[in-house]
Amino acid sequence: DCIVSERDGHTPGCMLVIPLLSRRTVLGAVGLLGTSTQECTQVDLHLCQAIGAELGVALENARRYDEIKQLADRDPVTGLLSHRAIHQRLGQELKRTQRAGQQLSVIMTDLDGFKLFNDTHGHPVGDQVLRQVAAVLSENGRVSDVLGRYGGDEFVAILPETGTDGAIALAERIQSSLAQQPYAAPDGTVVPVHMSFGIATYPQDARQSHDLIGLADRNLYDSKQRGGDTITAGDCSGREDVAMVGTFGVLDGLVTAVDHKDHYTRRHSEHVTEYAVEIARKLGLPEESQHTLQVAGLLHDVGKIGVPDRILRKPARLLDEEFSIVKQHALLGEMIIKEVPNLTEVLAAVGSHHERVDGQGYPRGLKGGEIPLLGRILAVADAYSAMTTDRPYRQAMSPEQAKAELRRVADTQLDASIVDIFLSLLEDSSDKAIA
Repeated sequence: DCIVSERDGHTPGCMLVIPLLSRRTVLGAVGLLGTSTQECTQVDLHLCQAIGAELGVALENARRYDEIKQLADRDPVTGLLSHRAIHQRLGQELKRTQRAGQQLSVIMTDLDGFKLFNDTHGHPVGDQVLRQVAAVLSENGRVSDVLGRYGGDEFVAILPETGTDGAIALAERIQSSLAQQPYAAPDGTVVPVHMSFGIATYPQDARQSHDLIGLADRNLYDSKQRGGDTITAGDCSGREDVAMVGTFGVLDGLVTAVDHKDHYTRRHSEHVTEYAVEIARKLGLPEESQHTLQVAGLLHDVGKIGVPDRILRKPARLLDEEFSIVKQHALLGEMIIKEVPNLTEVLAAVGSHHERVDGQGYPRGLKGGEIPLLGRILAVADAYSAMTTDRPYRQAMSPEQAKAELRRVADTQLDASIVDIFLSLLEDSSDKAIA
């Protein structure tokens, strides 16, 4: 304590500085100023010390409460809001939106194939990917957007004053950023990271917070069913599912079954079909052959239905024994197709699209002209599509890199004359279907 003397017109008095203690740690101090010029007694000092200790404990408890609340509100891996906190914020933001008469959108998103990624590379590496994704979400969102980890590999973004178009634009920016920032695995492999998105908007899609979350989650599920790396928005409850390629009845059902195992298959099969038909047209093949290639392109990987998921979707290079299992899909595809009537030429094309002109292919080691023409066409289309499409274990090549690789393997793996024709189609910038 100290005595304040009368100076410069100030009233003299007594001031005490009391430390604020908690568990013998000084958290701060409080000053008490009195008008008496008498020194404080020991009773006064003990009372003030007791008050300081009580205040110190109260401050420490308040600080610990804030820390615990922060831990409860934040996901420990990504630093984003937790499941509980995101629901609270959605309720708050929705009330604010309703008062202002504005729009609000919710995006639910999750990583494609993340379970297999964890199984292959381990959970510590999986956590690194989650943190990388959280950073991408934060970089592309606005300050007013509310981001959270909903659970596992699912994330939520609450977008105040944002309609469906704005939410789609954000999802597309996130897709683009992820494409530019693949994950570098510990073994040096560059692994692409893809996400699926479901979007719901207040007030046109739903008016309650739980309905917005429910619809966004349903749209997310639709995006996953459509092959992943896809954005689905709005109320699609009345939408009829339409096959992206022509309906081949049970044949299309077979491709859908494989697609459920490996979402890459449907999109890849469509590209192969498109490329193969264009090559056939350039070669002047009859309509019947073009139709055969349409069906064969759709079905060329149907045998993958017999390949275990852990191998088919493994986000790392396959071991030799795993690749030998994958190679069986050509024979299995033949076995499946031969039970469908009137598909003799399709059977030949599907069964030979992994043969090589140098005789080093599979399943029969056919060489050069021994390989059916339609099989050689499918092989070129299949190779280009495979190289230019992201796979779980590696990022897609650029078109120029893929073209260079086609030239490199012409006359060993692929028919050089068909490669030349396909490259000429790719170079024709006016052919938008191919370019």
